[in-house]
Amino acid sequence: YALDLSTSILDSSGATGLFGPEIKATAGFDVELHIEHTSVLGQSAKQDTSISYALGDPDAGDEVVVDIYHDRVFNTFAFNTIAGKTRCYHEKNTKAGEEPFIEVKSTPSQFIFPDEDIIFDFEIAHQGDHVYSSYLLSQNGNDKGGYLQAILDTGYRLDANGNEVQLYKDESYKRQIKIRRDPQHFEFAPVNLVLKSKCESSKTMSVPLYNFIDSD
Repeated sequence: YALDLSTSILDSSGATGLFGPEIKATAGFDVELHIEHTSVLGQSAKQDTSISYALGDPDAGDEVVVDIYHDRVFNTFAFNTIAGKTRCYHEKNTKAGEEPFIEVKSTPSQFIFPDEDIIFDFEIAHQGDHVYSSYLLSQNGNDKGGYLQAILDTGYRLDANGNEVQLYKDESYKRQIKIRRDPQHFEFAPVNLVLKSKCESSKTMSVPLYNFIDSD
């Protein structure tokens, strides 16, 4: 989105400053500042200043409603977001464009032979306000020096960096993940399966994968 905002300030001798915004939509992202000064000598001198600028956001689908204020002390403008939807980063007072969701749907028995994979069914979804968004699906790196592997049913191995997945609003995606162990090692701490935003650390959701609860 982008807004092209034109304002004018009129200062006359013996008069206070006036502020009147005129707002129109534009499709550009360039920031432009144009200042013009004119003065007339006579019985009533005046100075007329015109300022135009554009506000933009490179993220597709972002929409923002902005309140604009004129600070008479510093003679500058202040902006406050009051509505809309945003992502990367989520602006205050707007709906979240990104909202990850992940849930374990089924867990295996606690009785698994040493040479067998531990298989979990899970579901991921995009619950943000944008039509779609890209996330990183990862695990927390709890691989115990390579003894433990997390492998998706698509064949991709998950690590701490994650694999990019594109998710659409109002759609849920069901997948399987295999936890593969070295036959000589049997017990491990839970593996955290993580779905997170590519750009905002606060937009993260994780679930632990385990098939046995230690009494300790």
